Amino acid sequence: MTGTHLGDYRGLPPTGKRVTYGETFVLRFVDGRIAEIRGVVDVLAQLRQLGALPS
Repeated sequence: MTGTHLGDYRGLPPTGKRVTYGETFVLRFVDGRIAEIRGVVDVLAQLRQLGALPS
C-alpha cells in the first residue's frame, strides 16, 4: 500500500509524507461468496515513516 499522509492519523497531524507499507488479507469463502475477511496492516512501518516512532 502507498499513500500520502494528508489528514489526522492516530492523533498525528498531516505531514504530507509519502508512506509505503504491507498489508495481508485472508478471505474465507462459503458457497462462492466471501463469508469472512481478516487483515493485518503494518502500522509500525506507517508510524516510523511518518516520524511518530524512531526508525
